[in-house]
Amino acid sequence: MNKYSNKTNFLVYNLQSLIVILIPIISIAIFSRIFTPEDYGILALAILFGNITSTLINFGMHNAYETFYFKTNRDEKKDELFNTIIYFNFFLFLLIYFPVNYFIDSVCNFFNVSPDYSQIFLLGYLACNLTTLNNFFLLRTRNEKNSLMNSKIKIGVISIQLFLSIYFVLYLKYGIEGLVFSQLYSNLILFIICITLFINWKKSFNIKTLTESLYFSIPLFPRMITGVVNISYDKFLINLISSAGSLGVYDIAIRISSQCINFQNTLQNTFLPDFYNMANNREINKSKLPKFLMKYFFIAILFCQSISYFSFEIISILTPKDFHEAIFLVTILSLAMSLIFFGTIPILIHLKRTFLISKLSILSLIITLSIVIPLTYSHGVIGTVFGILLSNLINQTIVFLKTYSLFPLEWDFKNILLIYLYLFFSTLLIVYLREIELNYILRLLVKITLIIALIYYGNLAKIFDFKYYVNHVLKKIKIIQDD
Repeated sequence: MNKYSNKTNFLVYNLQSLIVILIPIISIAIFSRIFTPEDYGILALAILFGNITSTLINFGMHNAYETFYFKTNRDEKKDELFNTIIYFNFFLFLLIYFPVNYFIDSVCNFFNVSPDYSQIFLLGYLACNLTTLNNFFLLRTRNEKNSLMNSKIKIGVISIQLFLSIYFVLYLKYGIEGLVFSQLYSNLILFIICITLFINWKKSFNIKTLTESLYFSIPLFPRMITGVVNISYDKFLINLISSAGSLGVYDIAIRISSQCINFQNTLQNTFLPDFYNMANNREINKSKLPKFLMKYFFIAILFCQSISYFSFEIISILTPKDFHEAIFLVTILSLAMSLIFFGTIPILIHLKRTFLISKLSILSLIITLSIVIPLTYSHGVIGTVFGILLSNLINQTIVFLKTYSLFPLEWDFKNILLIYLYLFFSTLLIVYLREIELNYILRLLVKITLIIALIYYGNLAKIFDFKYYVNHVLKKIKIIQDD
């Protein structure tokens, strides 16, 4: 098992994050000039269908693997756990393929799409399920604190995907299905490579291990159902009350703003192994763990702030005018996604409160739908993004307070609240300056000043020591130069 220090993992994962964010942005810059918003709407629905099926087929096994991995110190047992879960999910994936293939035209009708697009939906099923299977390899390398291998896998698959997208669309002249083909084949290549690298063939399928994993995962099934609804209801609504074109613009906004989630997931890769080790150590006091996590919270907010502030530049540079309505959507969605950081800390999973997780998921879904549906019907896509922002604020507050009552860590509530208030009010200022069409250079200077102010505050409040990490990077560069 290769292990790297937390500092090295932090730097490697952040480098990974930059590349993983950059490549999809390059893809948007290329293909938004080839495909229309309507094409992106169809693509969004096909990938949505794939994500729905892969979420259900996964059966919550990602959480089971992650939890049981840290409960044993025996490498043989960890290999057995990994093999059993991979085999089970792969079997379900193949088994469900046959009814999906048979009913694919009915699936298209359900999504209010012509059966002419049935191939894209079937490809979406295959591509998204292979992505979910490959996520087990990413989980394994993350749990082992092997950031280098994790980065090779993640960067490798999206790089291959971009290359294949260009090949299928620009060279072979495929339509929008070329983007789904590229996702399918890139994940298939990666799956074959990872199977050869990570599967210990001496360890076979173990029914007892599977039973224990299912016993842990089954209470999470309501959460999976609510998760399926959460990833689909907004696109269903927009497609129902508006058009595929509006859905395509919204999809571009989601692709950009979801980089906030991707970045937070990257941060999770860094802190999660240490979180479990610290949470399982009774000698660790309840102030050390939140202090450890606060620096990751601050970095996540800083990233979301940048995406929200610079949505105008991002959309204007990357896409043609047909997609420029996404500028405001990205701003609001980035704020909404900044609220989920504390939800990436698996405290309830650590406590094995799986029934509670499902109950909270159902409650969150009810709150979300009761807010977003009326706002979408009354204000269209703008209502959708504001509804997501408001529901995320309510839901994340409820989950945080409940988690705190069960696991009362000594969080720095003052700084958390001040940072969020600063993020929201400064973003409103940026939106206002954009609406009154203040000179662009002045707006740019305001944005840069606001970001620097937050960095200064984080350093002043001793949340994050930027000088320390800058010096660490410089030392690494010097070592490389000396070699």
